[in-house]
Amino acid sequence: MTPMMLIAAMLAAGPQLKLAVLDVKTVAMAEGQSGFFTEHLVTQLSLAGAAPVSSTQLGAVVGLERQKQLLGCAESSCMAEIASAMGVDGLVMVEVAKVGKVFQINGRAINAANGQAVATYTRRADREEQVLDALTEAATTMARTAATALNRALTGTATNASSGSLRRLFWAPLAVGVVGLAVGAGLLLKSDGDHRTLSTAQAPLLTQTQAGQLATEGGNLQTGGLIALGLGAAACLTSLAFFIFGGPDSSVAPVVLVSDRGGLFGLVGVWP
Repeated sequence: MTPMMLIAAMLAAGPQLKLAVLDVKTVAMAEGQSGFFTEHLVTQLSLAGAAPVSSTQLGAVVGLERQKQLLGCAESSCMAEIASAMGVDGLVMVEVAKVGKVFQINGRAINAANGQAVATYTRRADREEQVLDALTEAATTMARTAATALNRALTGTATNASSGSLRRLFWAPLAVGVVGLAVGAGLLLKSDGDHRTLSTAQAPLLTQTQAGQLATEGGNLQTGGLIALGLGAAACLTSLAFFIFGGPDSSVAPVVLVSDRGGLFGLVGVWP
């Protein structure tokens, strides 16, 4: 994405998405986990580019007693009062419940203006330690969806979009790779032609200077061809990595080693 495209995207979006985060509701879980889950959710929403407002800040604005009343009310009028007090675009509500041996995580983001849901999230976790991963995923997913629905911006959107859209951009390195492979193949063919000229009956017709120049040219073409093939292969592997592993957490990278005797290609990263 070019600088002009980034600027255009920033101008097209509205102001930064501001979300009030209500305390995470826990069911059949240890006391004190709600506060930790809430802080984690607030942190992840901030990392996703939103401007989260915690329930602690809400209490400072409307008072603790009124906060308790509001947080226990699901009516649109309560949502409107919270939104008016905090000046937010939406409210995020998440519930984590232990059901038997599994954990169910449900979340939704509400439009502060009309109480309509603009983003939802649901996931089941087999282990308690997976709950934090689910909350991280919920924050990222709901922030992006809510920002789109409410025409708001996420700080660092350009960077996040770039890393999160690698699969959609796989064609770019693929095109570069195809060109690199084609150029490399052409250079090697030309080098092979020079070699044949020196090795056939035409060689005696060449002067020593001409033969030396042809040999040097052939060597340079061969080296250039190997480099182009290596770069082309690396670009194709990058395209493959984009397509298979594309995502915000992708850490896969192609590796290429080229010498005058051959090359080595591979991928380095963590399997998702």
